[in-house]
Amino acid sequence: MSKTIVNNCIDDHKRALSTIVSIGACVVLLITSLTLRNNVLNSFNAQFKDIMHYDSLITLNSADSYSLKHIKEELDKEDISYMPAYYVQGYVENKTSSCYVAIWVYENADDLNKMVTFKSDNGITPVNTNGIYVPDSLELSNSISLKDTIRIQTLSNETAKTKITNFYLSYNVTNDVFMDKETYENTFNADYRVNSILMDSTNVNLKKLKKKLSAYQGFNKIENYKAEQDTASSIFSSIANVVVVVYFIISVLLGIFVLANLLSMLVEEKKREMIVLMINGYSLQQAKRYVTLDTRFLSFVAIIIGTVLGNVTGNMAVMLMESKYIRFIHGVNLSANIVSILVTIALIFVISHFVFKRVDAFSLTDINKD
Repeated sequence: MSKTIVNNCIDDHKRALSTIVSIGACVVLLITSLTLRNNVLNSFNAQFKDIMHYDSLITLNSADSYSLKHIKEELDKEDISYMPAYYVQGYVENKTSSCYVAIWVYENADDLNKMVTFKSDNGITPVNTNGIYVPDSLELSNSISLKDTIRIQTLSNETAKTKITNFYLSYNVTNDVFMDKETYENTFNADYRVNSILMDSTNVNLKKLKKKLSAYQGFNKIENYKAEQDTASSIFSSIANVVVVVYFIISVLLGIFVLANLLSMLVEEKKREMIVLMINGYSLQQAKRYVTLDTRFLSFVAIIIGTVLGNVTGNMAVMLMESKYIRFIHGVNLSANIVSILVTIALIFVISHFVFKRVDAFSLTDINKD
C-alpha cells in the first residue's frame, strides 16, 4: 500500500506538489488569521485581568487627610479592593533613550499586590521588598537593563538617578512604574502624599459610588479605565475579525478552484484504473478509496507543513501589529490550530464529495475510451 502511494506521488509529482501547496496554503491562511486575532485579544485579557486588577482611578483635589480617611471608609464598606497612591507623570531615561511613564507611589506591598500581579519569566513574583518596578516593555523597546543607572524625571521637575529593582510582564500601551513610599522619599528627597486611589470596580456601580464620594471636599472624580480597555479591545477585535473573514474567504476560494481542479484531473487520470478495479471485484466506494490513497496522504502532509508555517506567519503577523508602546502574546495558539485543521479537513471532504459524485456515471465500456 505504502509503495503504491510513493510510486503514484513520484509518477505524478506535479499534481502531488500542487496538492501540498494548495492545501498547505489554506491551513497557513487560516492559522495566520486566527492566531493574529486570538493572540491580540488574549493580550488584552492578560493585561487587564491577569496583570492589572484595577480598572478605575479616584483622583483627589488635595492632600486632604479628612476626605481621604472617609473615602477609604466608603470603599471598605463596599468591600472594594483599592490602593492609595501618589500619581505623577514623568520620563525614565538611560544613556541611549527615554520613555514617558506613569509613576505610582504606593504605601505598602500588600496594597500593591492586590492591584497588580507581577509576572516574569519565572512565573508570578509577589512584591515583598521595597524598590522600583518597571514594565519589561522598557527593557525590550528602550534597551533598559537592571544594571543601568536610570534617571527619573517627573513633570513637576523632580529628578533622581537610581537603579531598577525588577521588571514585570506588561502588554499595556502605558508604561506604569511602581515605587514604594520609602524609596520615593529617599530617592527624590520629597514627602509622600496621596493624590489618587487605584481600585478594582468590578461589580461596582460607579455612579452611586461617585454620588457618595462627592460629599467630601477632597474628592475630584472617578476615571473608568474599564471603558477605555473595552474600547481598545473592541477596535482590535473588529480589525482582527475582518482579517479572519478575508483570509477564510481566500482559503475557501483557493480550495474550490485549485483543489477541485486537481481532484477533477485525478478522476480523469484514474478513470481507467477504477474500472479495472471494479471488474476485479472492487465496489465503487472501494475503488474510489484505493485511487485516492495518495491524495489523502498528500493532504495529511500538507496539513502538517501548513500548520508549522501557519504558526510562523501567524506570529510574524502579530509582531507586525506591535509598536514601541504595545506588544502582544507570541506563541502557538492551540484553538487557532485546531479550528484551522478541522476547517481544512471539512473543506477537503466537501470538495472531494462533489468531485467524486460524477464517478457514479462511469460505465464499464469507458475502459475502451481514450
